Amino acid sequence: MYTSILSCIVTSTFCYIKIHVTISHHRARIQEETHQHPNGGGPLLNIARYRKTVSIALWVQMTLLACYIPYGIISIFALTGLRSPTFDLAWDATLTLLFLNSTLNPLLYNWKIRHLRQAVMSTVRRLCCSLTESRVQ
Repeated sequence: MYTSILSCIVTSTFCYIKIHVTISHHRARIQEETHQHPNGGGPLLNIARYRKTVSIALWVQMTLLACYIPYGIISIFALTGLRSPTFDLAWDATLTLLFLNSTLNPLLYNWKIRHLRQAVMSTVRRLCCSLTESRVQ
């Protein structure tokens, strides 16, 4: 289990770094093409859009690390077999933090992606209206 969690964290971190490096290379290439051909030198990528996507990925990645690293650290201590009331409290807290990550991800997406937030609000309004109408009848 520890190996699986560690491999997932390493893989997601590697993927984020790869995305960031790729976006940086694209941005540099586009800036270079823009300077060489200022009046339409080929299709330009929407760098602002990609930056926002990478920013969202960074938030999700940092949340993942913040929730999983404490669990990883306390798990190393668990392997030593030393148990105490303080350790049990720390273990419970890190497990709670671990499970909290699943709750935080939808909130992050909803906070950072405007059209998703608008779709969620529209759905909630429709549900509230449906519930209100059903109570009246």
